[in-house]
Amino acid sequence: MKKNIKTSRLELSKPSLGDLKELYELTSKPEVNLFNPHGPDKCIEETEETLQYRIKKDWKEKETEYYIIRELSSGSL
Repeated sequence: MKKNIKTSRLELSKPSLGDLKELYELTSKPEVNLFNPHGPDKCIEETEETLQYRIKKDWKEKETEYYIIRELSSGSL
């Protein structure tokens, strides 16, 4: 299981609490959640719960690898 993957344009990394604010900015947008049956996150605590309990748990128990994808030229998710 790789923790970080880097190309010339992108960096894929294991999600962490340091990504929480930016992750919430994305997951709270309706257009990002068009096919999400739960819809957009309503508060940052909802995003944190998903990050802490679902994503980290899946990394540990199921070895399901969710990644944060960051564009290197802008630094944005």
